[in-house]
Amino acid sequence: MASVVGCNDSHAARSPHRDPIDQLPVSGPDLAKLRIGISPGTGMESSAVRAMPLRDHLESALRHPVELVAAPSYDELIGFLERGSIDVAILSPLTYVRARRRLQVVPLAAASSDGSPTYSGYLVVRNSSSLNTLADLRQTTIAWVDSTSTSGYLYPRALLRYHGHDPDRFFGRVVFAGDHWSAIRMVARGEADVGAVASSFVDPGRTQRIAEADELRVVAKTARIPYDCVVVLDRVPRTFARRLRASLLRLQSRPDVSARLAATWGFSAFVTAYEHRYDAVAEVHQVEHDQTEGTTGSSAHP
Repeated sequence: MASVVGCNDSHAARSPHRDPIDQLPVSGPDLAKLRIGISPGTGMESSAVRAMPLRDHLESALRHPVELVAAPSYDELIGFLERGSIDVAILSPLTYVRARRRLQVVPLAAASSDGSPTYSGYLVVRNSSSLNTLADLRQTTIAWVDSTSTSGYLYPRALLRYHGHDPDRFFGRVVFAGDHWSAIRMVARGEADVGAVASSFVDPGRTQRIAEADELRVVAKTARIPYDCVVVLDRVPRTFARRLRASLLRLQSRPDVSARLAATWGFSAFVTAYEHRYDAVAEVHQVEHDQTEGTTGSSAHP
């Protein structure tokens, strides 16, 4: 992604070679149970259930009880961190960028799927639709996922701007589905003309795909987006964080666990997280903020 003028994220200046875990305290509170917050990518209840293979793996690797806490929204997952009701969170790219501006969170690992640490955002329509290009979508009904979703809101809006369209005036009607599966179902049922969703919910062969995706086709796609980031609060002891990161990275050498996780959640492994890889998301978010506030921000291909 080309640079976007106006990014003021202080984390962007950090050296990618520094181990972020060094920021954590040597000692900290006794974590009787490791509480991991999950974002509502497929709905609050299903997200926690789909992450169960990860919980089982971590409990075995850490020899420590683990609890999954599903958030009702992307914003509320940050709220869980702020209130200290969770110790770890698996944050969507935009949620991570927003969280690192508001809180002292330390990245441990980034999700990966099918050997790739990135994915795309899609604009999808029904197979029977006469809509074939981005320009055709003008004055239609769009189903966004959530205003804090990266692939289901932020990047598709940047794509529209890049092609000279004002995303706030382009569509005739806007609805928010709340999660990716709901956005897909709204388009399939004809409740929306177009939906903005992550590629992992639409691409054939992907485990996150639902039957209704067969009724859809892609009319536009965004640039690549880094997958979700696993973070800990800055009160988590350094030694424990290192063990947690090692356990996450070890999934790559555990094909049995990796396959179970891919089958339920779509992620098959975790790789080392580098803060600077999320800076492009921060830049697009800054442009979105500037445009929403009515200021002039530079546009970039999303």
